[in-house]
Amino acid sequence: MILIIDSGNTSTKIGEFNNGKLTKIIERKTLIEVSETINDLQPHQVIVGSVKFQTEKLLSQIHNIPSFVISHLTRLPFEIDYKTPETLGIDRIAAVSGAWHKYKNQNLLIIDAGTCITYDFISNQGVYKGGGISPGIDIKLKALHQFTENLPEIDFDPDVELVGDSTRNSILSGVINGTIAEIEGIITRYQENYENLTVIIGGGHSFFFESKIKHSIFAFPNLVLWGLYSIYRYNVREISS
Repeated sequence: MILIIDSGNTSTKIGEFNNGKLTKIIERKTLIEVSETINDLQPHQVIVGSVKFQTEKLLSQIHNIPSFVISHLTRLPFEIDYKTPETLGIDRIAAVSGAWHKYKNQNLLIIDAGTCITYDFISNQGVYKGGGISPGIDIKLKALHQFTENLPEIDFDPDVELVGDSTRNSILSGVINGTIAEIEGIITRYQENYENLTVIIGGGHSFFFESKIKHSIFAFPNLVLWGLYSIYRYNVREISS
């Protein structure tokens, strides 16, 4: 058993891989909860890709379990053409790696719809060029409450109409329909610039957006976990060869 640790902005996913298959996903909130889960499961190896936890602190709490830490310095199965690779989030690198592993030799636009919405492009030659970052749905909903006098803070609700008939529904309409329009517009612009573009969407809201967006897209909700696993497997093959 191999455990993949994907520590994002709001929670940490622990992916349990057995014989190359993702067999279980466990969600935890705190560093202590993550380390306790790892120690209880006693995997053969732990793979860490984190944008939140202090990796050294996590590893210090794991007892007698080999670890593999993924960073911007880790060998990757594609080339990075990015001005500041040291600032590139591990989640974005992993999402690109997972998409490239599944749809190799294609122009790919990878959209990760989580706390933030990230857009990442890799060419059919295997060269990662960069992309964009914008606020996700939850950030937008919170911001409307925090930066105004009277607007309430509300939670995401997929059952939304175009015309909101209350303040709550108007907020949901503006945020959700606006985000759908943003994603559709970004996809269109990439399609105008790159032929035969394959679009992949991951993250917590991936299936929701897949059902709403008019373009042809493929939902891959556990894209980052698979990407971290693919980077690990690529490095194992390189070391053993």
